[in-house]
Amino acid sequence: MSRAKHLELLKARRENQSLPEALGVEKEEERRVPLDDRAKSQEALILSFIAENNLALSMTTPIINLLKELAKDQEAFNRVCLERTTVSYKLKYGVAKTITDKLVSQLMTRQ
Repeated sequence: MSRAKHLELLKARRENQSLPEALGVEKEEERRVPLDDRAKSQEALILSFIAENNLALSMTTPIINLLKELAKDQEAFNRVCLERTTVSYKLKYGVAKTITDKLVSQLMTRQ
């Protein structure tokens, strides 16, 4: 087998992912899902999330950028748990207070 062909096969194997055995695929017959197909599937998931939650279409790019940033630390992201009451509390007493304090400080220094 030529080196170029071997490298091409290695690249294809690296970019593809096995279907889970839960789908009934025998281990000897592992099938690979191409990277492009996996990316299209993720796009569909993001688009359906935007549609189901009535988000503005302009939120698509910021959401994708956020997801890419969060994916960099998978272990920490798996520990994130923000339920409705937690989000409300942290926004009101954390984020909002910090922004208000900063704004007040800036207004006081301008006088």
